[in-house]
Amino acid sequence: MSPIYEPTGSYSCILTKFCHTQKIKCFIINPSQFSNHAKALGQRVQNSNHLEALKAKNGSSCAVSNLKKNIQRLKEQEKEIIKKVKDIIASDEKLSIARISKAGSALYRGSLFLGVLSAVRYDKNFKQFFDRLISKGKHTTVAQIAVMRKMIIIAHSLYKNNKKYDKEIYKKASGGDL
Repeated sequence: MSPIYEPTGSYSCILTKFCHTQKIKCFIINPSQFSNHAKALGQRVQNSNHLEALKAKNGSSCAVSNLKKNIQRLKEQEKEIIKKVKDIIASDEKLSIARISKAGSALYRGSLFLGVLSAVRYDKNFKQFFDRLISKGKHTTVAQIAVMRKMIIIAHSLYKNNKKYDKEIYKKASGGDL
């Protein structure tokens, strides 16, 4: 019988020397070849961990027990972290934060933004809509962009229906009289 092994561990040099002194024919193969060879033979390939390696080297019982304690502590920390993450996910209704789109012409956005500043300052309906969003905790820029969107929708409706802006008609659309 000839040993077949992969030269990945510290034991491989010792095993090679031992086989040479005992005149035993041995085969050193690539780790992926070893895995494929074991599968072909129907054997389970076992990957060793630090604890197994320490035991194999006849490490001190103190080192083995310390490693066991560390492994147990890390497993408990892992469980706690997973539990915290699951709690955060369960408690948070909306994980993703919507971003303000910067698509379109900067000139049009700038023109609309200046119009929003004027509308929020002087138009009673848009001011109510803006103040309502701010009171709900929205950031100023987000509220201004919501007013901008409202203005675009109203402007499109006016264009489509060939009408002029009337504060009373669009009072409810702008957030007044709710």
